[in-house]
Amino acid sequence: MAIRVRKIKNKNATGGFSYIALCAAKNKYKRGDLYLNDSIDHALRMKFLSDYIEEGMIMKMPLNYGKGFKEYDNKHRIGG
Repeated sequence: MAIRVRKIKNKNATGGFSYIALCAAKNKYKRGDLYLNDSIDHALRMKFLSDYIEEGMIMKMPLNYGKGFKEYDNKHRIGG
């Protein structure tokens, strides 16, 4: 799912700014937004999944990172 990453003012954050991730389809572009297409989103999810499994944060799934992951992803989409 395509994402827009937006820098926002946040007085509690270091430097006074934070970043938020928004659904690109549901949010209009604002100057400075970083657009992550579906391919980049997929690559990031694969990296996080790999790290979470490696660090023991989640159990290793009996699925490969190809077709099986897509089937798992469609059932367990985070924030989508």
